[in-house]
Parts: sequence; C-alpha cells; structure tokens
Amino acid sequence: MYINDHNPAHFHVIYNEFEASINFQGKILEGKLPIKTHKIVRLWVKLNKDKLMFNWLRVSQEKAPLWI
Repeated sequence: MYINDHNPAHFHVIYNEFEASINFQGKILEGKLPIKTHKIVRLWVKLNKDKLMFNWLRVSQEKAPLWI
C-alpha cells in the first residue's frame, strides 16, 4: 500500500515480472498475475482482510502501513 493512494481500497503485488493492484476481495483491478499466484493472493486476502482494512485507514491518514 502507498500513503494517500487512490480509492478503491487496494494493495499492490509484485511477483517476478508481474505487477497487479488487488482489492480486498482478491480481485485484480489492474495488471496481471499468474493464475497460481493469484489464487495464493486471494487466500492471503481472505486470511488478512481485517489487517488490510486497518492498514488502508492508516495510509489514508498519511501513516505508514504495518507489516502483515
């Protein structure tokens, strides 16, 4: 996540030569990921949704996100 990033709430994934913006439901908003990697990211989102929301609130207040 980046401080003061635009809505909707999302985070960025970089994997090898791939990069994507992912929302908090695990959907790719922009970019591409390999299918297997996207499945892993969707599971990670499901397990960490509350922490993602907390961090989105932090970055919207110009605070650095915490490590998840």
